[in-house]
Amino acid sequence: MKVFLAGASGAIGRRLVPLLEDAGLADVNINLEQPFGRTGDVKRVGPLTFSAVAHALIGSGLASAEEVAGISSELDAYAARSDTTTSLPRIFQAWGRKQ
Repeated sequence: MKVFLAGASGAIGRRLVPLLEDAGLADVNINLEQPFGRTGDVKRVGPLTFSAVAHALIGSGLASAEEVAGISSELDAYAARSDTTTSLPRIFQAWGRKQ
């Protein structure tokens, strides 16, 4: 399955190693991170992300201001709870060195 976001591939992580090797890098390596937690910044990512797109949702007619406010309130309440855990998307990190 191909996932594209604004012209970029949302599934490029798995292809990073061959892409870097094809670009001529040596000693290419890769790491996978997936932050998660019950406290701190990781719990704020959902509310902050939704807040960043709220204006576009309203402007495009996908949601009313009231719906956005309700969802924002629910996301804030979820993030404030100590009995919930949030995980972020996988983050692929790849590196190599010039030959």
